[in-house]
Amino acid sequence: MKCEECQQHLWQAGEIVPAGTYTRVDDHSYRLVILEQEGPLPATFDGHIALYCSSACRCARQVQKRKATQATR
Repeated sequence: MKCEECQQHLWQAGEIVPAGTYTRVDDHSYRLVILEQEGPLPATFDGHIALYCSSACRCARQVQKRKATQATR
């Protein structure tokens, strides 16, 4: 499965992934999750399957831009 916005690989909540920073992309919240060591990506506990991609993707840059724009208003 790939991210619609950046075409990078997506991981589902619960999948074991290498340490790093991941961005939640399924709900467009672009919430960042930082894993200090290899482990599972967090679940949402709301009945939805959370999808994550690496924060090096365009998705993370979009949220950073949006936050910067909101801060200057």
